[in-house]
Amino acid sequence: MSRLEQINQTKSGKPVVSIDSNLLEILRCPLTKQPLSILSQEKLDEINCLIETGQVCHTDGTTVENKIVAALITKNGNWVYRIDAGIPVMLHGQSIPMSDLMDSAAPEAEK
Repeated sequence: MSRLEQINQTKSGKPVVSIDSNLLEILRCPLTKQPLSILSQEKLDEINCLIETGQVCHTDGTTVENKIVAALITKNGNWVYRIDAGIPVMLHGQSIPMSDLMDSAAPEAEK
């Protein structure tokens, strides 16, 4: 088995992102200390749709301005950490709280 865990390239031509599986095993959320896994493409697409409409903020309150290519999510699904150029950004202030996203997406689901 390869030491790299791959996110498969989709038919839409989205880039392939690699994370060393050993690194993924030791990475933890800096706040909750929970293990992390790679965010699914479906969830990533949902977040990126909300980013396009300006509805996504980092934990520090700043608006997420650029789409996310890849990300990690905590085991409990509460926090998302983006991956930039293959490097996980493990700053809690730069994380995305999923609870805020669910609140933003709720009115859309009711329409």
